[in-house]
Amino acid sequence: ETRELDYDILHKDKLDNTLILDSVDLSRNDVIIKGASYKLKQVATVKALVDIDDINNPKVGTFTLKEIPLIAYDSDGKPVDVEIVPNSVDAQIKITSPSKEVPLKVISEGEVAFGKSLDAITLSQTKVTVYGDEETLKNISSIPVKINVEKLDKNTEYNVNISKPSGVKEMSISTVVVKVTLTSTNEKTVDG
Repeated sequence: ETRELDYDILHKDKLDNTLILDSVDLSRNDVIIKGASYKLKQVATVKALVDIDDINNPKVGTFTLKEIPLIAYDSDGKPVDVEIVPNSVDAQIKITSPSKEVPLKVISEGEVAFGKSLDAITLSQTKVTVYGDEETLKNISSIPVKINVEKLDKNTEYNVNISKPSGVKEMSISTVVVKVTLTSTNEKTVDG
């Protein structure tokens, strides 16, 4: 019987967090399985086991892996002993590193002490490079940096850990220093 060929990625977590496995192109789309008819009925899928460990020093680019082994599996994911023709394939693997530089956006929570107001907020870094898949990056326009200024009555420096948004695999920085400068609140009474 002819069966469509699929693939599984092994050791994907060995890729650097800034890298994405963009595409896997197998040298063929289908294979022939041979064996007793009851065994052929058991075969739910035939997969090429693409192992990231077989790529020497993975980085951005296209790599060719030769003679990737093929295995037939039943619906429970257990191997089925059938002959697969051919018994291996080649694959072209494309690795990319999608990234985007976005501004850090300070979000202050709470009210400063009575008689004081925020004069300036400065950051040690104003931008961060985020890494992830294209779809995730498309939806990110800034990274929030939250500080609590409740009852703050003097100039203060905060060391803030930056939270990774969902889907972001890596960020160029993980902490930022936020300087908050206060000024006295002035009041003016206007008659009439």
